[in-house]
Amino acid sequence: MYKKYFNRILNVAIILACLGLVVALIHRYNVASRGSNRTISLDGVDFSQSKKTLLLFFQRGCEVCQASLPFYRSLLQESPVRTSVQFVFITPEAPNVAERFLKENGISSVKVLEGRHGILGVKSTPTLILADSDAAVRGYWVGQLTPEREAEIRKGLGH
Repeated sequence: MYKKYFNRILNVAIILACLGLVVALIHRYNVASRGSNRTISLDGVDFSQSKKTLLLFFQRGCEVCQASLPFYRSLLQESPVRTSVQFVFITPEAPNVAERFLKENGISSVKVLEGRHGILGVKSTPTLILADSDAAVRGYWVGQLTPEREAEIRKGLGH
């Protein structure tokens, strides 16, 4: 009797694990396909203002966002990038609160916009979207960045 009950529980667990894997794979595919030359629009951002625009979705309290701040700071300090790339930080908080937080972390002179969860399909932070002057998406990165992905972003910015 217990064996039959255990087998049912095991079967349900296997089915749930498979469903979870399928959902994760579909999500990964959707995230990867978002960046393929799709044109985007965002109130408060004039993509034609610069050769490239890097949208950085973040929020205070996000550990990965906090850990990514040194990388963002390094991008802002690199002179070729600074003159040809528009940096826009998007957060669910009021811009003045986010600006103060960024300044406390060594990031200033950037545009900060308030954006709700789900804007441009972004569902988690940090998310970075690189767009060209025609607002075509050239890169899309979600979550913790590996050194290889950081290099990919630098290359996309023209390094």
